[in-house]
Amino acid sequence: MCWIPLCLAGTSLLALPHLQYAAGRSFALASAASPPAYSAQTTQAEGNLPTSSYLELRKQTLAHARLISGPRLKNPNLASGGIDRGIASALAEERADRLNRIGLTPPAAGTAALLSGHPATLLSSPESSPPTSTTRNPMIRDAASKSPSCPLPVIRAVNGRSTSPVFTPAEPDNHYRISGCAFGSTPGMVRLQPAPANPSLESITLKLDTPSSWSDDHIDVHINSALTGLPDFTADLIVQLSSGVSVRMPRCQFLAVRGDPQLLHSIPAASVRLDATTLPARAIHQVEFESPPIASGEVPPEASGASAFISRSDPREFASGKDTYDLSQLAPGWAIDSVQLRVFDAACPGENKVAVSSGSWETSWTSHGFVVAWAGETCASPIPPVFNFMLSSSQYALDVWVIGPAGTQAFPNSFVGTP
Repeated sequence: MCWIPLCLAGTSLLALPHLQYAAGRSFALASAASPPAYSAQTTQAEGNLPTSSYLELRKQTLAHARLISGPRLKNPNLASGGIDRGIASALAEERADRLNRIGLTPPAAGTAALLSGHPATLLSSPESSPPTSTTRNPMIRDAASKSPSCPLPVIRAVNGRSTSPVFTPAEPDNHYRISGCAFGSTPGMVRLQPAPANPSLESITLKLDTPSSWSDDHIDVHINSALTGLPDFTADLIVQLSSGVSVRMPRCQFLAVRGDPQLLHSIPAASVRLDATTLPARAIHQVEFESPPIASGEVPPEASGASAFISRSDPREFASGKDTYDLSQLAPGWAIDSVQLRVFDAACPGENKVAVSSGSWETSWTSHGFVVAWAGETCASPIPPVFNFMLSSSQYALDVWVIGPAGTQAFPNSFVGTP
């Protein structure tokens, strides 16, 4: 038995003798209209086999395809817990400011995981990743941070960030000091007002940490930690004073609590661009995309339950190519968590016959999705007494996990990709 390298996102696996595949079921995507399935003229030109014999051998070849599972690849564009790395950095800055404020030195960058894997925790807690015990004199620090008086009320920063602060109900980051001046000594109200681009969302009221958390130059507040079912959104922070005057900080970010990663049970066709690899005179005979795939005579049973199944086949050899998946239509806050390929290796008919491979398997990431570089295989088997059987194919199943705000759907509107 011959072994060949199978490359998946930089990881080299050893593949069994090669890949084969069948017709799909949901819908076909090709660069040109697919010709009728293997006419007598086509099959005779390829190997002089009668049509019925060719179709039977083709079915057997596809039915005996062997499964090769690649590794589950995590999205490098996300920090742990499914958070965009830019947002995660902003949260880390806010946490550092809060730890400094209470007299603790935050851990140095890289000494602890930035984000926890727990669905309700965006950043690892002090208990699981204790900061260094260095303390400072709070009186000296508070005196140095006093703001000069100002004629009108103003918000200067939230947890040390003067622009685009991030608010989340997830512990332990659900603690916010709003710094400014001329807030007065009588408590008013604090809320996050969704931007006009989100007219269906209601404002979120922030609660005072204690009755004495409102002062002239700072306000300490938090969000209801049980708040779920909301997407990520941009909002204005509004501080309404007891006098009725409102102070606004625009372009704040609300970051919802994340749920567990979910397997997509279907992928919309609009998110997929299949490489329309062609032969010298025509398109590949069959290029099909199934989502969700259903096992049949030509769809391997191991493909059932995957997010999608992609198959190509033709009596003549074709070149390898790339398929592009763009899931930018995911709902706000949702992103691809991880991807796994399951390749199906062709079992050519005849004694000791192994498919000849062209190309290699590889996964690469983009800003809103990923690209699958796929390989092709060709079976060329002599069939006694004088016939030849030829079939080129490429087939793989694809599992895609997504992660996003708990209690919301991965796809907006009517398309539902998760159970």
